[in-house]
Amino acid sequence: NLKRGKILDRNGNILAVSLPTWSLYSNNHKVINPDSTAKNINRILPDLDKSEILSKLVSNKNFIYIARHLKPDVAKEINRIGEPGLNFEKEYLRVYPYNDEISHIVGYVGKGKIGLSGIELKYNDRLSNGEDIQLTIDSRVQFKLNKILLKGMNEYKYKGAVGIVMKVKTGEIISAVSLPSFNPNIYNNFQPTVNQITSAVFEMGSIFKSFTIAASLNENIVNLESNF
Repeated sequence: NLKRGKILDRNGNILAVSLPTWSLYSNNHKVINPDSTAKNINRILPDLDKSEILSKLVSNKNFIYIARHLKPDVAKEINRIGEPGLNFEKEYLRVYPYNDEISHIVGYVGKGKIGLSGIELKYNDRLSNGEDIQLTIDSRVQFKLNKILLKGMNEYKYKGAVGIVMKVKTGEIISAVSLPSFNPNIYNNFQPTVNQITSAVFEMGSIFKSFTIAASLNENIVNLESNF
C-alpha cells in the first residue's frame, strides 16, 4: 500500500497529504463474545450504532469493516479489548489542510484512492507512485483572494465569483479561486461544485478597454495628456 505523494504550493506548504490510519475489521470465525465486544467498541466509538456493530460481528462474512480511518490512540484502545476476532488494516487517509480554499485546483481522490479532479486527477499516476507535485500556487495569495471574493459575494449577493492572479512575465498561476468551492475533507459527504476557472466562459466586456489603452501607450500612439 504505497503512500500517495504530497501536493505542495510554490513555497513547500502542504496542500494535500496522505496520513497513516487504522481501519478496524472483524474475522467472524474468531469472534468469541460478539455482545460484549460490540458494547466495548461502542464505548470507544460512540458515534457507531451498537446494533449495527453487533450485526457485523455475527455476519457470515469472513472480512467486514467495522470502522475506517481510526487514529492510532483509538486503535490501541480497541486493541486492548483483547478480542482475537478484531483486526486492523493500515490505510492512508488523504487530508487537505487548506479545506475549501484550494479545492478546485488540488481536487480530491475517490474511495479507490484514485484522483477524480484537479491535480489529483491530472497527475494521478505520479502521485500514486509516491512522487510529490509542487504547484506555482502561493497559498498566502490564495487565502487573500479567497477572502476578497467571499466578501464581494456576501456584499453583493452574487451566486459565484472567480479570481486569477498570474505572474505576467512567466505565465505562472499564483492563485486561482472559484466560488462556491467545497471542502474535500468531508469524506463521502461533499458535493463538488463547478470549477469556473476552467469550465466557464466569461465575457470580459470593458476590461478589454484597459488592454487597448495599454497597447496605445506602449506604441506611443497616445500619451497621458491625450484628449478624446
